[in-house]
Amino acid sequence: MQYLRADTITEVTIGPALAVGDGFVPVTNLVGSAADEFEIIKHGATTTTTIAGTLAAITGADGYYALDLSATDTDTEGRLTLLINDDSLILPIRHEFMVVNANVFDSLFAASGVDTLDVAVTSMATNVLTAAAINAAALNGKGNWNIGKTGYSLTQAFPTNFSDLAITITTGRVTVGTIITDAISAASVAAAAANKIADHVLRRTFANAKASSDGDAKSFRSLLGAVAKLVNKISISGSTLTITEEDDSTSLGTQTVTTDAAADPITGVDTV
Repeated sequence: MQYLRADTITEVTIGPALAVGDGFVPVTNLVGSAADEFEIIKHGATTTTTIAGTLAAITGADGYYALDLSATDTDTEGRLTLLINDDSLILPIRHEFMVVNANVFDSLFAASGVDTLDVAVTSMATNVLTAAAINAAALNGKGNWNIGKTGYSLTQAFPTNFSDLAITITTGRVTVGTIITDAISAASVAAAAANKIADHVLRRTFANAKASSDGDAKSFRSLLGAVAKLVNKISISGSTLTITEEDDSTSLGTQTVTTDAAADPITGVDTV
């Protein structure tokens, strides 16, 4: 079966045209337009279509003709059946053709390099795809295909403090050594986080706050000293008020008091 290029003018050889009287004498005067049947049946059709092309006898090959099929004749891919008959002149002529997509035809019959067959691959044999077969540009923008690849150098300079980042391999977490000024805004702190901070401040023991190395040095004139005066033991000796630390014995600070003999005497306050 001869292949034809779809939607393309093409010339095919028709014959032999043999005399109806004896069945073997070649006929050289066949005219397509004068024949009783000069038709094609396209793939899937249930009716015939008159051939649009022309028919010409081939010199030196009696009974054979060159038929020029038009692009209209080849506009349907699939089987193409050609029928020529002149009841009073020749025996019936029948030819079968296969009309294929231009890409298929060119990949099979055109000169080397003109075209290649377009295919959709659903499976491939093991190891058929080699590294040399893959153009690097084909992988651009297709994900992190460079994982595990060696021999590359980076052209982009890293920030000067990049080495200060401590990235944990197992979790991918980054330990931040320093947060720049104003990096944390009010909107950055969730209400739950703010509440947790407040709760820790309110419930922190005097001993833990006093022992911490954070903040200023321990001083009575501070919020810690004010808290100590509220909750720790205080005592009065003469005109001196002594505020102790959480052990109720070590002095945190003193204040001078003014007494009034007419007032109710207070000799001490001790939180229990």
